Amino acid sequence: MYERRAAYEFAKLANDPASWKKGYAILQQNYAKGNKMPGVISNLKTLEQKLNIPLAQRIPDPMPPQFRR
Repeated sequence: MYERRAAYEFAKLANDPASWKKGYAILQQNYAKGNKMPGVISNLKTLEQKLNIPLAQRIPDPMPPQFRR
C-alpha cells in the first residue's frame, strides 16, 4: 500500500524522468497483480504519456462508462 502511494507521488513530480520510471515500474507491478483501481490506471496513463511508452506496450484504455453494466 505504501509503495503504491509513493508511486503516485513519483508520478506527480515535474521534470523528473527517473522518478517517473520508478513510479511506472511500481504501478505496472500493481496492475499486473490485478490491482486495477482508478488511481493506478490514471497514474499509469499519465506516466505512459510522460515517458513516451510505445502504444503497443501501454495498458488498455478502461471501458467508457456508457458501456459498463
